[in-house]
Amino acid sequence: MFCAIPLSFAFRYLVLIEREQPAFISSKDLKYLTLVPYALGILSTVSYALGSESSIFLREQVRSHYPSYNLSSHVLFGTNLLHFPHQFIALFLPTIPVFPTFFLTLRFKSKTIAYLDSHKQTMSPLTLFAHHRIIKALSIQSMLPFFFLVIPVNVFFVIWFFKLGIPLVEHSLFFCASIIGFLNPIATFYFINPYQQALRTTFKAAVSRRLSLIAPAWVSSAQWSHLQQNAINFP
Repeated sequence: MFCAIPLSFAFRYLVLIEREQPAFISSKDLKYLTLVPYALGILSTVSYALGSESSIFLREQVRSHYPSYNLSSHVLFGTNLLHFPHQFIALFLPTIPVFPTFFLTLRFKSKTIAYLDSHKQTMSPLTLFAHHRIIKALSIQSMLPFFFLVIPVNVFFVIWFFKLGIPLVEHSLFFCASIIGFLNPIATFYFINPYQQALRTTFKAAVSRRLSLIAPAWVSSAQWSHLQQNAINFP
């Protein structure tokens, strides 16, 4: 996830500068680097799957450390980091790359903004506005993993290290990790005007079609059936 963040800013920067001078990599070839985050994600998933403990062992461990937990109707799935040290790969990959990737993100962002500021005279106001809106959207999307993944994972590590039984915090980790995919498109729709227009057009068309099916009080049932049939057959 974090490895994909600087790629978005790098693509935006390469699109701007390659019009004047060739870069070390073209924006079209940058798509091959997007395979790196997926490869790391697959490595993390495989590492976690190969180190899963048996449910019997996990149930005994939970009962010994947290006797207040009721596990009668629950299925346990997890791992023991002491028995499978390679599991730290699955836990560190979502957090360790945050520092180098954010450094690269800030670098590409600053270079992109500097390029836009130095070429104000050669770009139209609409083009500058569109680029700045995209930069804002990417900036917000790049901060979401920090608030909804890095902080919850570190809190989880603290709870695990001190053996604190706080189920709410433990379960909130999965909620925070899943909400990132929900907030990313919201930022895109808010800042990117073509997406806004497409969403408004779709919404207005759906609302107008729904409103066209509402029968006034003075329309008879036969007339209303005729109107419904015409509305359904309307392309």
